[in-house]
Amino acid sequence: MKNLYDPRIDCFRQKHPRAPDAGDQYVGLFIIPHHPTKGLLRAIVSSGLLPGSEGWDHVSVSLTNRCPNWPEMCFIKDLFFEPSDWCVQFHPAESDYVNHHPHCLHIWRHVSLPMPTPPSWMVGPKAGQSREEACALADAAMQKALSTT
Repeated sequence: MKNLYDPRIDCFRQKHPRAPDAGDQYVGLFIIPHHPTKGLLRAIVSSGLLPGSEGWDHVSVSLTNRCPNWPEMCFIKDLFFEPSDWCVQFHPAESDYVNHHPHCLHIWRHVSLPMPTPPSWMVGPKAGQSREEACALADAAMQKALSTT
């Protein structure tokens, strides 16, 4: 996670109504305009370096009238995380649902545990890779999986 005192981030900082101050390099509330969608994004951010965070960087993103869309979530991910950071949105077991805001989504990243990620062929062709090349990788992986069963 980027330092929240980065001027490209800090300029959007607001004082949270339930906080004694406006936060620091590890935590804060930010109101950020997303010009392409005209959305005003509210981001509550905490670093995985904070005591009690168990190592999880966390950004909750909300709007007053709807959930954030994919371009808005990508914008927030790019603003608060490094380009090389893998981040996730979890879909927990139903028994673990928590919903304090009807229009809020979350971005998570663990600061020290490696993020398991799927092979790229399961997602689609990478930039510069043809569909045929991606399909060939998928076919090879499926053949390998079938030969080990």
